[in-house]
Amino acid sequence: MNPLSYEQRGLEAIEHNGPRLLFAEHHRSLHRAGEDLMGRAHEDDRFSLVAEYRTFEHQILEHMRAEEDVILPAFAEVDPVEAAAIREGHDVIRKQLEQTALEVELHCVRIETIASLLATLDDHAKREDRTMYPWAQVHLSDESRTAIGTRLMSGIRALASLATR
Repeated sequence: MNPLSYEQRGLEAIEHNGPRLLFAEHHRSLHRAGEDLMGRAHEDDRFSLVAEYRTFEHQILEHMRAEEDVILPAFAEVDPVEAAAIREGHDVIRKQLEQTALEVELHCVRIETIASLLATLDDHAKREDRTMYPWAQVHLSDESRTAIGTRLMSGIRALASLATR
């Protein structure tokens, strides 16, 4: 599924497919953007790399905030141990984002740094795909689905625009 499919079908797609597929698509969009960043790290356009990293970082942070604001509070009521593990994973990702941002800003980012961040993101996404998203697919209210859809669709569009640069 390409990033535009949700944009073209709008919130109707979320009502029919639910947050599980939308979050999965956002994970894929983040991963593709991270791979593009690794490619750009080889180029000699440091200012473009900084700007693209800021968009990438912002989208990861927004993704986690959407989960923390909308899904995790309710999920923690049914599985507090798993919800705590997901929050801890978010903390690890935030630390890696800070380290990567520092390297990007200093124009000394290593491919290994970005690859490590992507590996952490992928592992974390797999955990969420196994635990929190299936629960959210069934139990989130229509209001919560709409809130998530609005937030993540914006992110998918922003990440798709990185790929066209």
